[in-house]
Amino acid sequence: MWRHPLLFPVKMCSSMRMSLWTAIFARAARAVRTLALPCCVALLAAIPAAAPAAIPTAAPALKKGGTAGICVAQTVKKGKLVPLRQSVYRYRYTRVKRGRNKGKFRRTIIRATVQVKTSCITQCVQLRKKGGALQPVFRTRRVSVLEPRRGRLVKVKRLRRVWLLGPCASLPSIETLGTPVTIRLLDQSTLTFDFSAFKRDAPLTGALKGYIPGKLLPDVDNQIILTSGSFQLGKTTMFNDKVCGGVISDSIRTADPSVLKLDAGKQSTLTLGANGKLTAVTYTVLSLPLELRNGDDGCGRPYITTGYSSASETMRLSGTVGAQGLAQVPIRMPAADIDLLGCLSPGVTTQACNGFQIPLPATVSLSLVVAVVAEGT
Repeated sequence: MWRHPLLFPVKMCSSMRMSLWTAIFARAARAVRTLALPCCVALLAAIPAAAPAAIPTAAPALKKGGTAGICVAQTVKKGKLVPLRQSVYRYRYTRVKRGRNKGKFRRTIIRATVQVKTSCITQCVQLRKKGGALQPVFRTRRVSVLEPRRGRLVKVKRLRRVWLLGPCASLPSIETLGTPVTIRLLDQSTLTFDFSAFKRDAPLTGALKGYIPGKLLPDVDNQIILTSGSFQLGKTTMFNDKVCGGVISDSIRTADPSVLKLDAGKQSTLTLGANGKLTAVTYTVLSLPLELRNGDDGCGRPYITTGYSSASETMRLSGTVGAQGLAQVPIRMPAADIDLLGCLSPGVTTQACNGFQIPLPATVSLSLVVAVVAEGT
């Protein structure tokens, strides 16, 4: 019985052992060539011939951007916010037009001045007073940069200025340094109350105001910092019945003014994405006064007004820019639970409820159509 020499060593002459190992290595080499050929063909087919891969186009971000997006960092120069720039080395690829390498790409190293990109949350270089004037704040740090070495870029450590970035809202007179923006509600904007058994759609009107730090820039995310404004709810039926002669009439409805306004104690933002997406994180307060029918015998009589009840809600909206551009953008907020209360004590609609309130368990959702207008664009 034949036994494999690697598993069962047997006595054999040196010439037999040499010929056996030669045969084993030859068979292994043929197998490797057989597997390598299709792998190489597949790899060459996957490489695009039209352009080189991974061409750097911008400086590395100083901070990673999260859900807030990636914006161009801004710094104050001569009383204006301008994009923060830095000088970097990078590769440039040019197509060869003549010679035997015609049609291929040649790689060279160039020095370029590029805009610094960072998280929209910390977009502005911070300022401090020095000698009676405001100066940008920086620290000298040893950081990794790319430098040319023998025809290629290598990463080295160098002493560089690292600018201190923070929220743009912390800068003095930021509203005068930025570009004013108005977000105006268009027709068909509604807020929906869902009481499980039925839904009520309240029409919305109004506008929000804010600013973009610096100017509206193309091909990058632009964050709008919202500062003021509110949405007014049209008069809406909350509950109805057939007490009045079998005819459906309102027993409880919203009164004027019912307002959805920004929470002044928190920072609301809207981000215009370079990919055409709009995302907003708004901290809002809903002030809701009511009108109550005066009992079952109050048909045809004036309604009793109440003071307003307030409910705070964080509203996250999103939408996509379509064919109408920023002149008409549909944005939505999915249904979210809200701690809604109804005031049952008579009072003035512009004052807070000063009596008995009952919970009105409901979820709310928004379906808005907005126009975003930036001055100077």
